[in-house]
Amino acid sequence: MIETDVLIIGGGVAGMTVASELAEEGLNTVIVEKGPALGGRLPSISHVFPTMEHGREISSKMTGWISILTGSGKLVAQLASIVDKVTKDNDLFVSEVLKEDGSRDGVRSKAVVMATGLEPIDASIIPEFGLGAHKDVITSVQLEEMLSSGSGVHRPSNGAVPRTITFVQCVGSRVERRGVRYCSNVCCLNAIKNASLLRDLSPDTRSYILYIDIRSHGKGYEDAYKEARRRGVTFIRGQPSLVLDKEGKLLVCGENTLLKELYEIESELVVLSVGLRTPETNQMMFGAAGIDMSKDGLPVCENELLLAESSKMKGVFFAGSVEAPKDIRDTVLHSKACALAVTKYLKG
Repeated sequence: MIETDVLIIGGGVAGMTVASELAEEGLNTVIVEKGPALGGRLPSISHVFPTMEHGREISSKMTGWISILTGSGKLVAQLASIVDKVTKDNDLFVSEVLKEDGSRDGVRSKAVVMATGLEPIDASIIPEFGLGAHKDVITSVQLEEMLSSGSGVHRPSNGAVPRTITFVQCVGSRVERRGVRYCSNVCCLNAIKNASLLRDLSPDTRSYILYIDIRSHGKGYEDAYKEARRRGVTFIRGQPSLVLDKEGKLLVCGENTLLKELYEIESELVVLSVGLRTPETNQMMFGAAGIDMSKDGLPVCENELLLAESSKMKGVFFAGSVEAPKDIRDTVLHSKACALAVTKYLKG
């Protein structure tokens, strides 16, 4: 059984930020990360708005700080491991850790930080968009991986550079069925950013973005949207009703709800901007730990306005997008607020 001040579940941006902040306060932490390395999804992001740094570069900086903490003894990182149970024992928490080799370990801590983030929605639940049926229909996650690899964007069907790319927004988000009801926050800017990047990589490539509403709410987001339009990215209001295979190309069919007219776009690549949700395994873990879940499957905070980093269970805290979808900037800010709340709780 490992004894520590704080157990952090999740080793992405949120978990690493909390660990760094707590170390400055002299607190010891254990991070449990399900992946083989810290960083979460950050290394697979090609460019991070607004600095446009590569995700790998930011992840490398953060993991460098974490290495210093590990060397100082302030942090223990358990990789390729998951926490499958958290229970409270008087004022302490006992967490069961399942390792990749099937062995189990335990962590006893004074506080627990949930930094597990969210997972992409499986877009195959909307079969009319063609994921799985057509090789050249991919998700926004797959596009990020292509861009991050540095080898460029190619059609999975034949390896050719696509000359027409269509982004479909709100796939699995803002729907009553087949997804989640809420906006997933990062999808609009992500599509705008990547459509602009594709213009840099291949000036002859034409990009369309099919949307319900463009939600460019963050600092610099509106400027990025206007710049993408200026550079030739076409925005059409109205999700498609169907994606068909037409002689080796994809035909994206729908209605422009502003002009009240139908459209058919011949595309060589279709990118589904998938929403984000809490994994079912995390929902079960939260429930076992006594954390209430909303009807949207997100954890209930102590106060949704003033204490969004604290759960109603004393000693359990939230960091980053586990509480609700956030971009990296907001994840860092929320995680720092979480670390402050944990410090106040432990130091009384």
